Amino acid sequence: MNSSVIVDLVYADRVSLPSALALAEFSGLADHTKLLPFVQTSTKELDVCIQFNLALIDEGPVQSLLFVPWKLSHFKAITLDAQQLTTPENHAWAVTCLENHDLARSVSRFGSDALEWRVPSAKMLAIYLLTLSGTPIIYQGGEFQHHSPPEHKI
Repeated sequence: MNSSVIVDLVYADRVSLPSALALAEFSGLADHTKLLPFVQTSTKELDVCIQFNLALIDEGPVQSLLFVPWKLSHFKAITLDAQQLTTPENHAWAVTCLENHDLARSVSRFGSDALEWRVPSAKMLAIYLLTLSGTPIIYQGGEFQHHSPPEHKI
């Protein structure tokens, strides 16, 4: 389904349910400028979009199973780009997420799930999410330091 069909469907829902929050998931958009046509308040298309650029920073050849190394500078660049949505001239709202049901837990990926570091890692990630502009998306279990299960070799 192309983006114009999706926008037409969302617009029809927004007319019939004007107080409903219009939220969509986008993946693979290079930067915030590609998202602006959908989320700027002047367009009235969507209220917010979940971008998975940060959540997919370490995606390897098989989604969510094999991770590739990532650099803190890339993590920062993705964060800064997403935060551009909230600048006054863009008239949009940012949403930040680090994980979802298709990905390994953020504590295991961006921190350490070793027993002595699990809680400090979860606190660090919570502080990161909760100090950004916009809305944080916390996947069920993230609020109490869930981590990914250990690898089992067959």
